[in-house]
Amino acid sequence: MRVQAGRVQSGDLIFYSGDHPVSRGIKWGTCSPFSHISMIAWVSPSDLVRHQARPVWGMSDTQARGFLPGNLVFESTTLAGNPCEIQNRPHLGVQAHRPAHLETYPGRVFRSRLKRPLSATESESLTGFLLSKVGVVYDGRGAVLAGTTLLKRGFLLGWRAADRSSLYCAELVGQAIRDCIEGSPEWNPGRLTPGRLAVLAVRSGLYGEPKQITLRRET
Repeated sequence: MRVQAGRVQSGDLIFYSGDHPVSRGIKWGTCSPFSHISMIAWVSPSDLVRHQARPVWGMSDTQARGFLPGNLVFESTTLAGNPCEIQNRPHLGVQAHRPAHLETYPGRVFRSRLKRPLSATESESLTGFLLSKVGVVYDGRGAVLAGTTLLKRGFLLGWRAADRSSLYCAELVGQAIRDCIEGSPEWNPGRLTPGRLAVLAVRSGLYGEPKQITLRRET
């Protein structure tokens, strides 16, 4: 079964199976069909106005009040290319894009939906959490350690301590679920990969199976 790209809502997980060489390497290294993950949250002008990170984003109160409300795709990546919707510039790390951004993805895209609607408190918490991470740099070392068993077990590298100054994709989303959604699994976000998160989210009963999104390609 496929769903349309525009039909996303707050709390949705978006899984990616990319054709980029880096994406192929991630899928191979993690033994998973998924190379990346992002999360949907609703953002309104009032969310931006009251958020303390506006100066870091380079956004004025006037710009925040004029922001078009809607669902945004939050992700941590180095491959997005397009400017972040909030920072208005490209960024290597946590950023946000309009759902139409999914249409340009070079590969297949899947959506996993919560089995129950988010409460108002959960939705507000999720939006606040994801906005608070916009601008955080990408955690390349953490992504490698999470996805490569050999490196995780290597005594020279060991397991890194929690590092909130940088985040990779599954770490961002795993932390958002754990901290903002009732009944979430008590997992360690720094040990998750997109594929592992997909399995655990479904197994917990919190999310449904990922369903492929129908994308409209430019001709």
